[in-house]
Amino acid sequence: MIQQIFISLPMFVCGLLSVELAVSLWLKYDRAQTCLQMWSLTATVLYAMHYIFFTHPDASLPVADAIYITCNLAVYPLYLIYIYELTDDRPLRYRKMAMAALLLASALGGVIDWFFYGTPQEELVHNVCRVLFALGCVGTVFFGIRRIRSYHRLLDSLYADPEERKLNSISTILNILLVTAIASIVVNFLGRDSFIESRWVAVPSLVFSCLLFAIGQVGLRLKYSIRDIVADEAKEDSEVQPIADEQKEPLEEQTKETSVLVVKLRALVEDERLFTQPNLKLDDVARRLGTNRTYLLRAMKQDLQLSFSEYINKQRIAYAIQLMKSHPDWTKEDIAAQVGYASLSSFYRNLKEFSS
Repeated sequence: MIQQIFISLPMFVCGLLSVELAVSLWLKYDRAQTCLQMWSLTATVLYAMHYIFFTHPDASLPVADAIYITCNLAVYPLYLIYIYELTDDRPLRYRKMAMAALLLASALGGVIDWFFYGTPQEELVHNVCRVLFALGCVGTVFFGIRRIRSYHRLLDSLYADPEERKLNSISTILNILLVTAIASIVVNFLGRDSFIESRWVAVPSLVFSCLLFAIGQVGLRLKYSIRDIVADEAKEDSEVQPIADEQKEPLEEQTKETSVLVVKLRALVEDERLFTQPNLKLDDVARRLGTNRTYLLRAMKQDLQLSFSEYINKQRIAYAIQLMKSHPDWTKEDIAAQVGYASLSSFYRNLKEFSS
């Protein structure tokens, strides 16, 4: 009885998550949560087939085994598609095409498994599917972390206070996934048969249940994605000057204009202390300078070798250190507010990074 509870636990976690996501999507449509819902439903079916296998080990269930193989091959890559939906601003049709291709390929794996079920080639097919599963695990973690890092670099280039928009919780889950992926690969190569009637089945069940729960709750509570950046840019586009026609200007003239722009930038940010404005964005500065965000970013990279976030936070922390020396009676909350931080945690984090 206790073993059956542990075996069914991941299935119930995924099932409840699917219901939560369905309610959330009914209240407010969200593209990323739609992708997460596809992942959650696939994981629910996967663990349902997993439960059938463990509770009916002596039964001949070729269809259940084929469905299990299909979901097993699809579940990790579906989570990667969800991460791309959070961080990639390409049209939704690309994600739909990727999802359709993935499900078709996974279903093909299930059909092949069903076709060879009970034949001498069955173990070979299972081994091939295990290798494909391992590639899916590792690929999801590798490309997921790479995609999130790229998204974070974009945030650093556009916002002075990017922390609340970052997907740090997803990064943490991916790092945990790296460990559980290795465990999944080991379990897959050992085969589910190794865990029948074994108390050790409780360990992977608990680990995966906790991870599945964390993935779901993080996904339900995410407030920002690439869509918010696109919305911000669309809002600002009408107010920002277009880029000058660089093809008509010699490289020397472009360099001079870039240097002039950086001088104006320093005057605005450092002399006028624009950095004390909370939630400052690159577009705010570009508008004040009468230029374009792309042109301004290039100037900062060329002359300052800093991202927008790094530049603004260096100015804030330098000013904060001055205030701490000149006003020793001020609290950290007062100083953080004076230099432009909306939260004390952001102030402490940047103080640690830029005060050395």
